[in-house]
Amino acid sequence: MSRPWLYSLTIIIGLWFSATRCGGLLPDNLAEWPVNIWCWGVFGFIYKSTDRRERIEMLTVLAFATPMELFFSEVWKIYEYQRGLMPIFVPAGHYFLFDLGRIIARKFDVRLAMPILIPFIPMVAFGVWEGTDTSAIFLLAMVILFTRFGPQPCLYAAMAWAALGMEIVDVRIRRADYPEATSQNIFNRMKTEREQEAKEFRAEGAEEAQKIRADAEKQKVVLVAESKRKAEALRGNGDAQAIKIYSDAFGQDEKFFKFYRSMLAYENTFADDGTTMLLSPDSDFFSFFGKQDGKK
Repeated sequence: MSRPWLYSLTIIIGLWFSATRCGGLLPDNLAEWPVNIWCWGVFGFIYKSTDRRERIEMLTVLAFATPMELFFSEVWKIYEYQRGLMPIFVPAGHYFLFDLGRIIARKFDVRLAMPILIPFIPMVAFGVWEGTDTSAIFLLAMVILFTRFGPQPCLYAAMAWAALGMEIVDVRIRRADYPEATSQNIFNRMKTEREQEAKEFRAEGAEEAQKIRADAEKQKVVLVAESKRKAEALRGNGDAQAIKIYSDAFGQDEKFFKFYRSMLAYENTFADDGTTMLLSPDSDFFSFFGKQDGKK
């Protein structure tokens, strides 16, 4: 069997086998293991039977593509795998996709490398417009730059189409044959992750609110203390000025000042019609009732 057919059948059957648990015949925790064994068996067979140059290429693809795959799926969260972490067969599949793209690239002229990427532009633009795939514009820009300035433009263009084809096959398989239990597990995991994120956001919000309240309370205490200090200073200054005014007035005309203070006392005392006082007529309080100078 030629390599293109081997790679194509491995990708299509492997995705179906893993996604559907071989049509529901295997438990979910064992569904990927036959695919893992087959993919790494094929990878090992090719590695053993090929020359030194291709072996280096195979190891290079593994060393470069595997960390990038983990970054895109686990850090950047561009996509999520059916059962959590990246399946074991994915690194081997990277080389299958690379070699398939290389074989396809030999079939067309280098002048077609850029034009065959044009259909990706409206697809990516639609994903960005709908908000379903905002990261694809970055990946498309990388592919265009590699195709335009890289040493093997046909390879990059062919790999882009091979990756798109694999993604379409994978999505169709998952949508057509997704087991109910698996769907529920994925939904529960996504729900748990969203709830965890919501808890983290609420905790961060509560912490920030506590900081704001503490800062506001601190500012309140400072402002109230400063206001009281200023009020006390103003009140003391007012009292001092009042005392000075009284002192100056008393010094200018002692008799008039005593008369004026007595009149104020009479006014405040007899303001209420029901006031009753028991005082001696000779009391100092009535000193101005007899004589103008207040003398007895």
